[in-house]
Amino acid sequence: MSPFLRALHAVRGAFLWDNPWELLLDYHLLRRPDPIRLMKAGVSLTVDYRNSDMQAARDVLLDGMYDAAFKAAFDDAKMRGAFRYLNLGANIGTFDLRALQFAKSNRSNLSGVAVEMNTATFARLVLNLEINRLLTICPVNAALANEDGEITCDLAARDTGQKAGSGEEGGSSTEHSVPAVSWRTLWKNSAGQNGFDLVKVDIEGAERFFLNDITPDQAVRIRYIVIETHDSSLHALCDEKLPGLGFDLLQKEPDSPGTRVSLWRRNAN
Repeated sequence: MSPFLRALHAVRGAFLWDNPWELLLDYHLLRRPDPIRLMKAGVSLTVDYRNSDMQAARDVLLDGMYDAAFKAAFDDAKMRGAFRYLNLGANIGTFDLRALQFAKSNRSNLSGVAVEMNTATFARLVLNLEINRLLTICPVNAALANEDGEITCDLAARDTGQKAGSGEEGGSSTEHSVPAVSWRTLWKNSAGQNGFDLVKVDIEGAERFFLNDITPDQAVRIRYIVIETHDSSLHALCDEKLPGLGFDLLQKEPDSPGTRVSLWRRNAN
């Protein structure tokens, strides 16, 4: 691509956000190494443009990756006023900010739990919750696992923030331990009395711990699930487990060897 076309692409991309001149200056002209700010429809997002933060921001805040799930779940929640969710694989908080946009900035009716494994990504998650005054969302730095304990996180895995290290003594200097939590413990500590209007799951292959461990008693306290599975075996596990727990498929992307997002609703029976 020629320099002119690259510049044109940069300008077009910047004007997708509400602060294009700030973005062009910080990101494209000064190439600042520190995190930069994106603004869109009343929310402010701090991103590290050297990794996948920018893609996550575009997917959720610009392309509406979870909008069908939010619309369905929020429409059901209107009868009660309050809306509670579980964001499992929270990354930098784009899902949480989109929830705030759907709540029309009514923070008092929005509550939830945002779980992120990678500690560097988790720091940006906490910052983004705080600068948007999402004080009713509880951030949790942990990885979903088969049982409670610890798991090794590799901070060099910048693109996803989810790569598990070897855990062996003398491993990479970028590896360190983070809490591991089973689905049973996570549910006990976060579901409360009413469960969740929406559970979002995107945990880079660890979805099997959620799918294998969710119980019928827990399922009846979840209204909607939107889940991203990451290979054909997990697609099949999802399609097997969730109908058996009383969920109806609303929509899904075509099956492929890669990722697939599917949306499920608790049936009325």
